[in-house]
Amino acid sequence: MNLQLKHPHNIPFVLFSLIGLVWLLEQQFIGKSLVTFIVGLFITLSLFGIAGLKGLFQKMKGPFWFPIFCFIMYFLIEIFYTIIAVTSTGNRYLFKHEMVNQVKYLHGLDEKIWYGVRFLFSAVNEELLMIPLVLLVFILLKRTRLAWWIASLASAILFASLHFNVYSLNVWVIGLLMI
Repeated sequence: MNLQLKHPHNIPFVLFSLIGLVWLLEQQFIGKSLVTFIVGLFITLSLFGIAGLKGLFQKMKGPFWFPIFCFIMYFLIEIFYTIIAVTSTGNRYLFKHEMVNQVKYLHGLDEKIWYGVRFLFSAVNEELLMIPLVLLVFILLKRTRLAWWIASLASAILFASLHFNVYSLNVWVIGLLMI
C-alpha cells in the first residue's frame, strides 16, 4: 500500500481526537459504538484524505495463501500463549470477553443477530481506528523495516490498552491482544 501523508499538520488534531475518544468511551450514551467509527474515519480523512480512505478499502494484492497462513500462525500462537497464561494463573476464564458473557442472557434470535451485527461493526470500527495510526507511525519513521515493527508494537499496545477493562483488567490479556 502506497499511502501518502497528505496533511501532516493535522497530527496534533489526531492526538487530541484520541484523547477525546478515550474520554467518550468512558461515558454512557446511546450510539457509543459509532464514536470509534466516526473518530477513525476523521483520523483517516484528516491524515490521508479521501484517496487514502479509498486505498484502505481496496482489494489487497498478494498471494491468496498469505492470509490463510497468517490466520493459522495466529491461531497456533494464541493457543500456545493461552495454555501458558491459564496454566500459570490457574484461571481458565482469563480470556472471557465481556460481550461474549452477555450473549447467554439474550433469548430471541433477533436479539442475537442484532448483537452479532453490533459486535462485527465494533471490530471494523477498531480496525478503522488502528490502521491509520499504524500507517502514520510507519510513514513518520521513514518506511524502514524497523519502522514497521515499531508501528505495529505501538498500535498493539494502544489496542490492548483500549481493551484492558473489557477483559476484567487481566494483564495477561494485553500480551494476547498484542500478538
